[in-house]
Amino acid sequence: MSIELNEIKCPSCGAKLSIEDDRDSFFCSYCGAKVITTYENEQVYRHIDEAEVRKTEAEKNIKLKELELEEKEEERNRKDNEKNRPRRLKIAAILGALGLVIFILGLVLGEFIDGGGLLSSVGLLLLIPAVLAIFLSL
Repeated sequence: MSIELNEIKCPSCGAKLSIEDDRDSFFCSYCGAKVITTYENEQVYRHIDEAEVRKTEAEKNIKLKELELEEKEEERNRKDNEKNRPRRLKIAAILGALGLVIFILGLVLGEFIDGGGLLSSVGLLLLIPAVLAIFLSL
């Protein structure tokens, strides 16, 4: 006794499938959709869970809105950074100039009084971050 196979087209992905004659349901080997068959009129039925489809669409729309909001926030932050950049450069330049003056003053005064080295160190503490801020913002 041989097994008779029928050829059926998957309603979900359209693949041609061969199934045994006595089977009333099976899963598509390509897409995994459940296919229910009856051989009276060679009909194929497919169950669609409308609630699950709506839920998936709603989740997709929520995710798209979240991504859109994140993109707008990033754009707003970028514009704020561009807007505040000249002010940050001015502040860094002022601190750098102040640090340089204090450093040179400490070197000059260090020749005459004790504590000039401390003044030079304070000048360097102002000068180094200011120079780094200027170079990093260019």
